Amino acid sequence: IRRLEDELAKKNRFMANILRDSADAIITMDPNGIVTSWNKGAESIFGYRADEMIGKSIEVIVPPELREARELEWISRRFQAQGAVRSHQTERITKDGRRIQVIFTRTAIRDDSGNIIGSSSVVKDVTSFRNLERQLAEAEHLASLGEMCARLAHEIKNPLAGIKGAIDVIRDSLPHADGHRRILGEVIREVNQIDKIVSDLLNYAKPKPPVYTTVDLPEVVNRMVEIARASHKYAALPIKLKQNRSIPLFTADETQLEQIILNLLLNAQNAVASGGHIEVILDYDAESGNVRLEVRDDGPGIPPELQKKIFQPFFTTRTDGVGLGLATCLKNIQHHGGTIEVHSGIGRGTSFIVTIPLFCRI
Repeated sequence: IRRLEDELAKKNRFMANILRDSADAIITMDPNGIVTSWNKGAESIFGYRADEMIGKSIEVIVPPELREARELEWISRRFQAQGAVRSHQTERITKDGRRIQVIFTRTAIRDDSGNIIGSSSVVKDVTSFRNLERQLAEAEHLASLGEMCARLAHEIKNPLAGIKGAIDVIRDSLPHADGHRRILGEVIREVNQIDKIVSDLLNYAKPKPPVYTTVDLPEVVNRMVEIARASHKYAALPIKLKQNRSIPLFTADETQLEQIILNLLLNAQNAVASGGHIEVILDYDAESGNVRLEVRDDGPGIPPELQKKIFQPFFTTRTDGVGLGLATCLKNIQHHGGTIEVHSGIGRGTSFIVTIPLFCRI
């Protein structure tokens, strides 16, 4: 008998350790919804220590709107009728106020006579999974939208080339003194602008796969700075280039890097006034193997509510923009396994920081 008791005690300790250390939240409650046990998984998921929750109502982790909707009463009625609630999906709130998506199963704890004296719930945090599902749905939507945009872009570009060619022929046939030449020149400029917009749309919707070559990043940055200077209406707008450390040669798609750098420079130029300043800072972290490119301006800054939207395709605050510049930047950076961050404040300017790993350093 003693040996059986020892074996039973050993099994009980084993089960207790499993329940205590489970990554899922395992919570027991009395019939009134008062917490009687709260394992480490519950502490990790909800942020409350066991001594903060034991003796408290489970309502603590229920969002206010679900309390008003009497969700717990509905769960309790279902539990009483069926003796269990399985795979119930809902939302809960953590100690620091975060909303999380959970799935839980609640089963009855009974006494020797079969009466329900409490319940045990196993709660799984599925927030990351739900976020991934949402991202996949968005990606599928963008993919179908991209295919449609790519088809439209092709349909527009072909006749556009014909229009431009015809206007060129007509203009060239007119005497140099004819006033209509100037008007046709304006038409050609507008056609070129439409062509650029369509090309941007095509590049975003159906980008070409990266072509990796050996790249000298400082040289690429210098070239893009010169192009940005030449293209801006304020030709004297200063762009300061600073390099903190020597940047090794590495393999990347040079065309995509050019697009990233030029888009960020043009974005900064559009943000600052004629007396503004732009700074480009290059750095290299040998320990992580990452190159860091920062484009900083002293413009008016980006409101916090817009900072989450600026990388979305077709989002723009400019009347002459399509809203694909930063979206294309993000896509090209992701092709290289990199990241982009924005730091901005009203009246404090804006800084875009690009970090790219040097996959195959030469």
